[in-house]
Amino acid sequence: VTYVAVYLVLTLIGRWSAGTGTSSFMENDVAAQVAFVRFWVNVSMGVEALLFMLLLKSRRFISCFSPRGFEILLTTLACLATTGTVLQHPWYLGKLCKVADPAQILVDPLLFTDDRLLISLDVWITGCHMLLPIRWVIFWPAELAVVLSYLVPALVLGSMVPMQRVVMNALQMTMLVVCAAGAMRALEVHERNAFTQVTT
Repeated sequence: VTYVAVYLVLTLIGRWSAGTGTSSFMENDVAAQVAFVRFWVNVSMGVEALLFMLLLKSRRFISCFSPRGFEILLTTLACLATTGTVLQHPWYLGKLCKVADPAQILVDPLLFTDDRLLISLDVWITGCHMLLPIRWVIFWPAELAVVLSYLVPALVLGSMVPMQRVVMNALQMTMLVVCAAGAMRALEVHERNAFTQVTT
């Protein structure tokens, strides 16, 4: 529970600093609308992280869940945070807001290439693997969500990079997730073997 609380605090700080301001956008009506939506996405995700962190302080709340149920809850929140990470990205948020060319509303579009989104997703999923007390058999939907949260918007909404690079980015992200999942599973096996040796 302590690790979860620490990670949620870091998440809250990261979400708030990820771009609650409007300095990334030009000064026009369309840019102001997209910046307004982005602001409230950041606020809602920050409130979500803060609320759950406070709920973790309540033993009554934690006692409502079995160990498996608590793992499912954390996995669900990880998936929601992954979606929120994509919604914070000015390019894809602009696309969702029906802006034909988001580059026209950004001060410097090169600051918001897919690379920045991919790094954010990688940091998020790596942190989840390292800090959240979840078994791999429960956590795999969050791993799948990380890959799809980049690939689907890039293919459906359109990326600012060529399609060949989108495919390569998706493959590399998949490899990173597979490596993290493999390490997580290997650690589980090691811990179970160690527990068996102690108890027998």
